[in-house]
Amino acid sequence: CPAPQPCTAPGGCYMSDPRYSLHAHNGESLVNSEVTVFDSDVEAQQVKLIYRQAPVAIIAALILAALVTASLWPVSGHHHLLFWLGTHLVLAVLRLVLVYQYNRAPEENQQQSRWMLLFFVGNFLAGITWGCLGLLFSFDWPVEYQTLALVSLAGVLAGAISSYAVNLSVYIAFMVP
Repeated sequence: CPAPQPCTAPGGCYMSDPRYSLHAHNGESLVNSEVTVFDSDVEAQQVKLIYRQAPVAIIAALILAALVTASLWPVSGHHHLLFWLGTHLVLAVLRLVLVYQYNRAPEENQQQSRWMLLFFVGNFLAGITWGCLGLLFSFDWPVEYQTLALVSLAGVLAGAISSYAVNLSVYIAFMVP
């Protein structure tokens, strides 16, 4: 390839100059050629990282749910709180089983997109469960209990950023509900 020459054209040099066009050394155009950007490798690494970080995030969220339940016990209906905590417990166990199955799967099976879909669904359900805390919320509670509920939700969402932001759709599935 010849070295680029300084631009001396009156209107400036643009991509129409053949010296600066997107062509390979053999003259073949690179614009219309199929260039693979290793999307499957990036997705496989995202899945691997999400499943590696998931156990700590799932257990931390379960511990926080238990602490919130114990803290709201004096002001909220006990059967509602127990149902909410029980839902967290069931989802946490199912999600940890999913992580276990992923880790035991052969390397070639770990690269299937179903793992990301299953994790997405589990995260969405966990997000819905956390969102249900708003159904228990009451403005009749003393302000410290209201603050506790809101700060707990904000904290679990903030903690989820470090664990699930590897894949934006997984984080949004947790955050939006």
